[in-house]
Amino acid sequence: MSGQDPAIGSPEQSGRERCDADIDARVSIGLLQIAYKNNLANIGVNLIAGLGVIAIIISYGGAIAEMVPWIAALTALTVIRAIATAIDLRCLHGEEPLSPKRLRWMIATYALGLSLGWVLWTALTYIAMQSDIVAVRFTALIVISALAAGATGILAPVLTIGRAYIFMMLLQGSLQLALSPERDIVLAILGIVFAIVMLVSHSNNHQVLRRSLRLQFENSALIGDLTDQRSKLEELNSSLEERVQRRTRELKRLSENDGLTGIYNRRGILDWVDSRYGAVEEGHAYLCVFIDLDRFKQINDGMDHAVGDRVLVEVANRLRVAAPKDAALCRWGGDEFVLLIELPEEVCHEAGAEFIEAVRPQVEDTMSIDGRELQVGFSAGMSISGPSPDAVRESIRSADLAMAEIKRRGRGGARYFSEELFAEQKRNFLIAQRLKHAVSYREFSLAFQPIVSARAAQVDSCEVLLRWSTPSIGPVGPDEFISIAEDTGDIVAIGEYVLDTACAAMTSGIISRAVPTVAVNVSLRQLVSQKFSSRVRSILDSHGMPASKLILEVTENIFEDRNREVVAWVLHELSDMGIAVHIDDFGTGYSSLSRLNEMPIAALKIDKSFVQNMSKQETAIIQGSVMIADRFNIETIAEGVETLEQARKLQAMGVTSLQGYFFGKPRPSFGAKEYSEAMSGLRLLHDSDISVFDAR
Repeated sequence: MSGQDPAIGSPEQSGRERCDADIDARVSIGLLQIAYKNNLANIGVNLIAGLGVIAIIISYGGAIAEMVPWIAALTALTVIRAIATAIDLRCLHGEEPLSPKRLRWMIATYALGLSLGWVLWTALTYIAMQSDIVAVRFTALIVISALAAGATGILAPVLTIGRAYIFMMLLQGSLQLALSPERDIVLAILGIVFAIVMLVSHSNNHQVLRRSLRLQFENSALIGDLTDQRSKLEELNSSLEERVQRRTRELKRLSENDGLTGIYNRRGILDWVDSRYGAVEEGHAYLCVFIDLDRFKQINDGMDHAVGDRVLVEVANRLRVAAPKDAALCRWGGDEFVLLIELPEEVCHEAGAEFIEAVRPQVEDTMSIDGRELQVGFSAGMSISGPSPDAVRESIRSADLAMAEIKRRGRGGARYFSEELFAEQKRNFLIAQRLKHAVSYREFSLAFQPIVSARAAQVDSCEVLLRWSTPSIGPVGPDEFISIAEDTGDIVAIGEYVLDTACAAMTSGIISRAVPTVAVNVSLRQLVSQKFSSRVRSILDSHGMPASKLILEVTENIFEDRNREVVAWVLHELSDMGIAVHIDDFGTGYSSLSRLNEMPIAALKIDKSFVQNMSKQETAIIQGSVMIADRFNIETIAEGVETLEQARKLQAMGVTSLQGYFFGKPRPSFGAKEYSEAMSGLRLLHDSDISVFDAR
């Protein structure tokens, strides 16, 4: 009896190995195609960056004649690399397969182009580092660092070549820092550390790209394999039903389970409810627990999405262990989990609290990931529903609302959905409906509060504050209705009304003519609305009010990436008109210090929560804000000043202007009386005789 040689393996195994080898080859070609496609951008960036550095060197007195050889070399290298890349790209995307020799030649020429570029940058860095001008030296270092950082993405397809390029670019910069006449060992060491970080980032990018291509080709291979199998199954009809059923079960499993954690996904848990409908015991109900991890985004942003994924897997495992045997657990989306537990209806409420109490220490226990100790908390909403699929869907929505309320009030807790919460949602709905008519029904009014100088005896401005009272609801505070107006989009029409009314008050005498400017709050949604700048100009013109008398206050969410370009363009338009832009509630939301220099910001308004507490931590935040503002040549305004002691402390810290009840409460107008009150507060602050200006 003859047997198959184990060293040879089965035909099926050999086929898989051939398939894997084919996919590996296709992945290599795909990576090379992407590398060459990215190479055109790399070439262009190198040319622009090089000419930019040369321009800066020349602008600081460098000899043009000395730069000509380098410019010529860079230009020649750029042209040669661009032509070679274009030729190789055509070959890579051609129909004929490329020989191994041709592929090796392409890789070699690609590496040679990068190497020659590195040589040129090394030479330019050396020239720059010999300069006595700090700006020239640091411009060269910043540019090579930026090129190295950009290479983590552009050179992600080529692992070894990319690593060498990134490391050598940063190494030569660090060495020249250490060996230059103005040597800086600390920065040189930091350069090496930065190089290591960039190498890690480049490696991660490469792995992600490789996995993505492999998955793409595996999917293509799978489709091809399914087509081939179908043909074979037509010839072997007896096995068709079994194979189809097996594949169907697998696809169903994939469609119902989360690919990361292995637990149910949203569709899976709803299908689970559908499948059990009719089998739930009489008198039983579902306890629905909606869990959302607290500040999970900080893990993704501060560490890595791969770390975040492992945290999600660990949390899912802990919830799975803690959940009762017959419970259903799913990843609802992102960092949200839903748990359904069938229980006697009369014990559901108590069981929910007990479950949260038992599972919280398990979920929040320290987890070790890549040698780092991490902890994550969660907020939870709960609700109870009958066994019907529609009731469960509504229950999940209710539990989500309860969880959102916990998040809104500070995170880390748990609560049941209740009639009170429903009433609050109903009130929000009524507010949203009334807001649509509040302007036309003249239900809004304005109040004015002074902003005074901490350096001189003068009122700098008046902030416009919006007030609303409607017959069907009564007075509604801005903290309640502004966020709803943002959600519904009515904030655009409301904001236009406020701006128009404020300008009318400024020109009609409602605001004292001794006040030089008026400050109006503007939402992000207004800023990105169509023709906002034109509308502001039109309102100013209609009241004959100079743009220099208007200040627009925006919140920190203007720094969010999704609206960055539009917001920057609009703010520059407003600034060009002569309108000052202030950041309101600074320190309480999304801040990006690097963006302060990109946008025409005139002042930062420090939130009143820091001023009114004034503890050691809050004081440090205020001092840091003042220091940041000073570095960017931006003024600072402190809100919520209620005592002389607070005013003097803020003045000593270097705050530019002050606002709060100590200088005046919000009033329906700001005439001579209100002006005099503000000046009285200023007199106490500056501790000197101040003659009140004519406030007519």
